[in-house]
Amino acid sequence: MAMLYRQIGSLSQFINELEREGIGDFRTMDDIRSFYNNCKNSLKNELEELKEALARNERRNMLMRFFFFFRKER
Repeated sequence: MAMLYRQIGSLSQFINELEREGIGDFRTMDDIRSFYNNCKNSLKNELEELKEALARNERRNMLMRFFFFFRKER
């Protein structure tokens, strides 16, 4: 396996571009991968929460329709 002592050109270029945009937290590929995985996991969790909230809301709406239907029938 080859040992790299400095950053490869494309990584250096990418990090420089991020710094120009005001994002200076990334220094290595591990930093970038860690950020990516954290974002991906956060988005998955958020999506699950939204799905659950939607399912609760749908059940609530069905119950409300059910109650209104019987209220009208009386």
